[in-house]
Amino acid sequence: MNKKAELAKQQYDKYNEEIAYGRHDKETLENLMKLRNEAWEQYEMLWED
Repeated sequence: MNKKAELAKQQYDKYNEEIAYGRHDKETLENLMKLRNEAWEQYEMLWED
């Protein structure tokens, strides 16, 4: 795995943990989920390179 893909995966994991264990209002949760999904898309794109 290249370094950029590894960093994107770490970012995804961080957002996933925050979503799972944090207490958030609906808007904050939606924003975190959006950021998590973007991090995953970036990871998939970089992984294929």
